[in-house]
Amino acid sequence: MHLQSKTKPPYFPEPDQTTILRLGLHPLQHKDWLVTDEDFLQFQQHKQQMGKLHHDKVFQALPTSRPAQQEFSNYLLHYLQQHRPRQYQIDGDKLTHTESGASWPIASEDLWHSSLWIQEDICLMEESEAGYVLSAASLCSPSNWKLEDKIGKTVDRIHDPVPGYQQELADRVNRLLKGVKSSKPMLRYNWSLQASSELCWREDIAQAVEGLHWRVERQTFLRLPETGAVVFGIRLFIHSFETMAAHCQFEANLRTIVTRLPAAIRDYKGLDRLLDSLRIAEGKQ
Repeated sequence: MHLQSKTKPPYFPEPDQTTILRLGLHPLQHKDWLVTDEDFLQFQQHKQQMGKLHHDKVFQALPTSRPAQQEFSNYLLHYLQQHRPRQYQIDGDKLTHTESGASWPIASEDLWHSSLWIQEDICLMEESEAGYVLSAASLCSPSNWKLEDKIGKTVDRIHDPVPGYQQELADRVNRLLKGVKSSKPMLRYNWSLQASSELCWREDIAQAVEGLHWRVERQTFLRLPETGAVVFGIRLFIHSFETMAAHCQFEANLRTIVTRLPAAIRDYKGLDRLLDSLRIAEGKQ
């Protein structure tokens, strides 16, 4: 499904950026942990569609993750009651999103079902002797990575394809996960480019090329108080270059960033395949 966003971009290119291997963390107030906005219905329809067509690709869970999945459902329900009372209402055994009319049973069976209540994709990471492991995930809008290949792996192994990750970022990420606190979420933004507004950007799922788009992931981290699982939330924003051009210095700042990035990083993020369109190949303006 293609996202026709009604919201403004939450993050813009930073011209002084020279690497993608940074955390860029910011504290969040608990009430701002999740995003509820005008794009809700599009994400809801997308998740329902992906669940029917590619369920095993968008939901995976280890048997040992059941307690964390159940705690997440209970935690999320309490959060929506406390911080989103106008958007969500409980009627008997059902939770209803008032603006769209979508409703779901409160007795959620697993992470997949409770993830339908919100716009974010959700990953649960639980501590093991080898490090934090991806134990369960509802992931309908990935950026060209396969959940079925990552489930049960440690965070370090999940990021093996990222150039320089093990040397520059692995220790910091592991410290971050150990330090995440309950009711004190953390926020970071991650950006990339893609040639479509398609929410699920995977090579094995058909996509149409539309033109360059600015893709931003609003990533949040929060610890569940009972199981200790870390909740990694991903809310996706996609805007066309035509939309972004209305914002001062967007393309100029983006050109500056990409020319500064190492070749391995440009290749990993697919930027080399887009250089001609961006007109930022070395020695070319």
